[in-house]
Amino acid sequence: MSEMWARRYVRGIGANKTMLKNKRYFPMDLQFFNEGNQGDQGDQGQGDQGQGQQDDQKGAQGDSGQGKGEIFYSQSELDSAISKAVESALEKKQREFDKEKERIEQQAREQGEEYAQMNEKEKKEAEYKERLEKLENRENELNRKQLYNEVQSDLKDNGLPNSFADSLVALNDNDEIKKSIKAIKEKFDEAVTEGVKEQLRQTTPKDTSGNTESSNPFAKETLNLTEQGRLFKEEPERARQLQQAARR
Repeated sequence: MSEMWARRYVRGIGANKTMLKNKRYFPMDLQFFNEGNQGDQGDQGQGDQGQGQQDDQKGAQGDSGQGKGEIFYSQSELDSAISKAVESALEKKQREFDKEKERIEQQAREQGEEYAQMNEKEKKEAEYKERLEKLENRENELNRKQLYNEVQSDLKDNGLPNSFADSLVALNDNDEIKKSIKAIKEKFDEAVTEGVKEQLRQTTPKDTSGNTESSNPFAKETLNLTEQGRLFKEEPERARQLQQAARR
C-alpha cells in the first residue's frame, strides 16, 4: 500500500514540473513604467538589446528556474502595463500639443488686434491730412482773391492800370507788393512828365486825317514808352484805342 502511494506521489510531482515548465512568464522592468514616458527616448538599438536580454532571461529560466532578483509577469499583466504606459504617454503629448496650440492661437489673436489697430490709426491719419490739405487750399484761394482785390484797389488809387495786378499778386507778400506799387508809381510819373515835356517840344501839328498810326506810340515803328505812360495817365480810353490799333 505504501509503495503504491509513493508511485502516485512521484508521478504527481513530475506532472507539476511539466506544467510549470510549459507555462510562460515574462520578466518586467517596473522602473521602466514608473518613469512615465521616458521609455519613448529609447532608440531601436536599445529595443533590440532589451529583446535580446529577455530572450536570455527566458533561456536562463528554462535552464536554472527563476532568475535571481527578477519579478516575472504573465502575458495579460504585461499587455495591461504596456497599454497603460502608452496611454499615459499619449495623454501627456496631447496636453503638450493643446498647450502649444493655445499659445500660438493667442499670439495670432494679439498680432491680429495690433495690426487692425495700426491700420485704423493710419486710416484716420490719412483722412485728417486730406481734410487739412483741403482746408489749406481753400484758405489759400480765399487769401489770393482778397489780395487781388486789394492790389487792384491800390493800383487804382495810384492811377496805375490793372494790368500790373497779376504780376504783383504773384509776389504773395503785402510788403513787397506795396514797395513794387510805389516803385511803379514813381517810374510812371517820371514817364508821364517826360512825355509831357516831349509833347511840348514837338512842333509837328497833329494829324487831322484820322490816320493815327503814324504817331501811335504803341506801334512798332513809332514805339514811345513815355507817350504810352502819358496816355494811360491822362487819356486811358484813347490809350486803349491806340493799343488795339497797333495790334491790327
